[in-house]
Amino acid sequence: MEFKYLFSPIKLGPVEIKNRILMSSHDIGFGFFQYNLPPERYIEYIKARARGGCGLLILGACYVHHTCATFGTEEALPPEELVPRLRKLAEAVHPYGTKIFLQLLHFGKESDSSLNLKPLISFSDIPSFSTRERPKVLTEEEIGEIIDGFGVYARAAREAGLDGVELHGAHGYIIQQSWSPWGNQRSDKYGEQMKFAFEVLDRVRGEVSGEMAVGIRISADDLHPGGMDNEKMQEVARKLESSGKVDYLNCSAGSQYGHYTLVIGPSYIPLGMFVPFHSSIRAVVEKIPVLASIRINDPVQAEKVLEEGHADMVVMTRAQIADPELANKAQGGKLDEIRHCIACVQGCVNRVFRELSITCTQNPRVGREADTELRLTEKKKKVVVVGGGPAGMEAARVAAERGHQVTLFEKEKELGGQVNIITRIPERDEFSEVIRWRKFLLERLGVKVVLEKEADEQTVLQESPDTVVLATGSQPVTPGFPGGDQDNVFNQVQVLRDNTELGEHVVIYDNVFKQQGITLADHLAGLEKKVDLVTPVFSPGILMGFTEIPIMLMRTFSKGVNYICHCQVREFSGSKLVIYNHFIKNEQIIEDVDSLIVIEANKQNDELFWSLKGKVNELYRIGDCASPRDMLQAIREGFEVGSNI
Repeated sequence: MEFKYLFSPIKLGPVEIKNRILMSSHDIGFGFFQYNLPPERYIEYIKARARGGCGLLILGACYVHHTCATFGTEEALPPEELVPRLRKLAEAVHPYGTKIFLQLLHFGKESDSSLNLKPLISFSDIPSFSTRERPKVLTEEEIGEIIDGFGVYARAAREAGLDGVELHGAHGYIIQQSWSPWGNQRSDKYGEQMKFAFEVLDRVRGEVSGEMAVGIRISADDLHPGGMDNEKMQEVARKLESSGKVDYLNCSAGSQYGHYTLVIGPSYIPLGMFVPFHSSIRAVVEKIPVLASIRINDPVQAEKVLEEGHADMVVMTRAQIADPELANKAQGGKLDEIRHCIACVQGCVNRVFRELSITCTQNPRVGREADTELRLTEKKKKVVVVGGGPAGMEAARVAAERGHQVTLFEKEKELGGQVNIITRIPERDEFSEVIRWRKFLLERLGVKVVLEKEADEQTVLQESPDTVVLATGSQPVTPGFPGGDQDNVFNQVQVLRDNTELGEHVVIYDNVFKQQGITLADHLAGLEKKVDLVTPVFSPGILMGFTEIPIMLMRTFSKGVNYICHCQVREFSGSKLVIYNHFIKNEQIIEDVDSLIVIEANKQNDELFWSLKGKVNELYRIGDCASPRDMLQAIREGFEVGSNI
């Protein structure tokens, strides 16, 4: 495919970008902006994306004041410590022709007072949506101090040799608070809608050189009752452009807690969902570029956004977490080689909100770029992998990349394992990319794949392998309560894979508390089933990620799913289900149940491991075969084993 627009240059103010692919600022937990933590891990992470062809990388976010704290960072790193780090990063990135900007941020009342033990601050005493704390109202002098902070760190970007700065005016943070009614109800001069933002821009402009760009990230809609809707944000965009203080608008969406589930949400958020919002911003500005973001996942999709005039540049952040080489592969016509983000949010944003460093389900090298480069083996081995799910496919791929002779056995008719079950839910179809990409590479690498063959001890030993990797997965267990063996009791595999006839009234007993129960409830309710979900914990899906819970609750409540919490199944007899509240110790009966679906922890299929132990030179078990967990861990273990054979 010819990418007429995606790989054409663009100017953001005085800075020319070689293509129109941007990786936006995102917290990754590598400690670059924190005290006493080495910067090399972040530098290597950013460098890999520059080497992969990204046109513009926006670093950060960089906190501009000691009152700003969240995501495990207590306060701003002093400029005298930050500048050498930024300079070293610039020196690593610029040889690839990639430009780098620094994003400047203050969370305002959406900071974390428990982290830095300082009060939240904002323009008015309206409680934080996230913490419900009422912030300290800033004096004019304190506002001036924060404005100075933006200037101080803009100067740091200039001294370090960066190409521009971006102000974070979205997602509920202090600049957005300044122009939104849910954040600012002052009666003094800072009650004027654009006063704070313009003073920050003036201060920043006074510190950067004329060769640097100054942009601002905005939400095209607050997505908040009483906030700035799309029409009002069009007016803000006009004011920003007409001020002459801004070189570009980087459009996102949302404010406060509610934006996370949509802006960095799971696969239930459609690809390009917010492009129409961003297109409406571009329609009202005449001179400065508008950048579109959120679930732009594929170069072909990105080209279409540009070709149709919705934006001038595209943000592809999670896409380049999953594949740092995305830009180079697209420009080189190697679209099949791109490893696409599947929006599982397991390795990225869900870990950030647990104050952990990010990784990626699709790309286990994230954050370990310098230490995990695949190298050809010095001793070629004969490797047998049993099990063609995510763990087994990844182990086979990596071992073959390193030059080993690999045979992969899979008992089913197709590769993919439990991914083939997950993708029976239409909104999770993107998970099939896990299979597609690895299958493509297994074929190219010459891995011998044997389907419809359940490998036993004899099968494996006949191959005379040097190394055996067992990725035989896991299986559901029969429920232990009375009636758990009835014909109308099913597990998730039976429901999704076998298209089991369930009847009209379905009860899901979720004893795992992750995605399985709540996504199945959503799916079945969408098929017009009457769905009750029973769970022993205080809320469904409590072990899901931060961004997933709100959207799944929104979807399931709107479809009429009935949640019964704090309860365990005690007995199932015919169509009568007896549940037990373990707090108040009473029973409740649910009548006329056509089907009961039980979500329990799977049991590992590890019999072959114990059978082969001591009979082959190297024997590994990975993924669910070792311990049933998420796909993130399965693929990572496949990568590790393949790397170390």
